[in-house]
Amino acid sequence: LIQGTKTDTISCNDLGQNLKVFVFENGTSNNCWTYVFVEDKMEPFVLCRDTTVLCTGIQSDLDSIPNITVIGDNCTPLSDIRISKMDRIVVRDCADDTFSVVSRMWTAVDPWGRTGSCTQTIKLLRAQKSDIQFPKDTTVFCPVSNISPTKLGQPTIGGKPLDKFCGWLVEHEDVVYTKCGESKKILRVWKV
Repeated sequence: LIQGTKTDTISCNDLGQNLKVFVFENGTSNNCWTYVFVEDKMEPFVLCRDTTVLCTGIQSDLDSIPNITVIGDNCTPLSDIRISKMDRIVVRDCADDTFSVVSRMWTAVDPWGRTGSCTQTIKLLRAQKSDIQFPKDTTVFCPVSNISPTKLGQPTIGGKPLDKFCGWLVEHEDVVYTKCGESKKILRVWKV
């Protein structure tokens, strides 16, 4: 038993305390006591799993892939753990369906400098041109002057704009037809 309590359990709430502990032998009156200094010697845990996803968007979108990384600690709140990641990206040639492979190393450091880490592999599949959704035709009325692709729409895959991170180069050219009065018709030609 722990002196001053009716329990024999030590928890994270006891960290840093010097507790007087009694040991009793069942069936006899033999007992002894000692002091126990409570420390946390375990490093944070980092669990990560490999995954394969369609390459869309930008590099930071990889952070939103659900359920591939779990980070924690037995006693330290997650808010007190310093978490970092480092990516090493290898772009593949055009011969296979994998555009690139990201080796992501996760590191978690608790306030006492203990470190946990893991490395995961994220394979980014090469999207096909048929995966691209082009913006729909749009009608705007004066005095609207911003007709940029970010305002009126641009080619996307899975709702995310095409980006060079996934190997896409996107250009557009506007062909302007003057209509009666101040009206114009703009034909936007996309090159992907």
